[in-house]
Amino acid sequence: MHLNRIVVFAVAITLLATFLSSRGGEKRAESSEKDHDFGDKVLYVVTKPKDAKSDCGYSLYEKVKVARLGDRSFLVGQIPDYGERPEFKAAAGKTVWIPVSDIVQITEFETIADAKKYFETVRKPVDKEEP
Repeated sequence: MHLNRIVVFAVAITLLATFLSSRGGEKRAESSEKDHDFGDKVLYVVTKPKDAKSDCGYSLYEKVKVARLGDRSFLVGQIPDYGERPEFKAAAGKTVWIPVSDIVQITEFETIADAKKYFETVRKPVDKEEP
């Protein structure tokens, strides 16, 4: 009879320890999955190609944060007003959800003007020195 009590007690301790350790794991998962807000930063985001024949996707976004939908994390942001062409005006303010798993690079800029300045510099041809 004494042996049965010891077995029951051991099983109860094991179940309690398993329950408590699983609850701790849930809390760690919850804390690591918090949303992130990029604040006033403007992000240049590059995504994986959709298939072998496609190029990478890329765009600028403002008012960006990370949000969860179901069991997936998304980068959620708005397309800024580039102001130059009608297609840019039509897209301005639209909200875009990008799966975080599709992102290969994020570059942060303080303002749209800083991003434009950077890309204008990058686009300029490099002067070649002749031997």
